[in-house]
Amino acid sequence: MRSARKSAMVSSIAALALSFGMATPAAAEGNWIGSGSGSGDFQIMEGEFDSYINGALPGFNSRTWTKRKSHDVDTEIQFMGCFAPEIPGVQGSRGTSVEVQLTRRRDNLPDVNTGRKTFTACFRSSSASSVGNWGTRGVGDYRFAITNLNNGRGGKLDVWLVFVDY
Repeated sequence: MRSARKSAMVSSIAALALSFGMATPAAAEGNWIGSGSGSGDFQIMEGEFDSYINGALPGFNSRTWTKRKSHDVDTEIQFMGCFAPEIPGVQGSRGTSVEVQLTRRRDNLPDVNTGRKTFTACFRSSSASSVGNWGTRGVGDYRFAITNLNNGRGGKLDVWLVFVDY
C-alpha cells in the first residue's frame, strides 16, 4: 500500500517539475524502503525504481527487475500523468486508458502472465495517478508490458512518472 511519505514525495516532485515546466524526468533508480504510514504497518520493500514512458505503443516492455526474496510484500506499479491522445494532433484529447500486464520471465520457457490491470485515473491530469497491485510475487525476473491503449483505439503513451515497488 502506498504510504503517506511516498504520496507526499510524488506531490512535491510533481509541483516542482510543473513549476519549472519540465515535461518528463530523467530515468532514475533507487532503493526506497518502506511502505508504512508510521502507525506500525511498516514493511521492507525489496526494491523499487522510478522512470518514465515516452511514445510507447502496445507491446512496449519495461526494463526487467529481479525479485530475489519471497516475502509478503506486494508488487505495485504506479503511473502518474498519463497522456495517449486517441487522435494525434487533436487538442484536448488526453486519452482514456492503458492496460498494464505484469509478466514473469522464464529462460527457455514461455513467460507467465501474472495479471492485467486497466489504468484510467492517471489520464485526468499531469498529477493524477493510477496504481495497480499484483499482490505477493515469488522469486524471479519480472517486467510489465503495455497491452492496450484507449480501448483499442490507438495512440502513443507518455507517462510522466512510473513507480515500481516489489
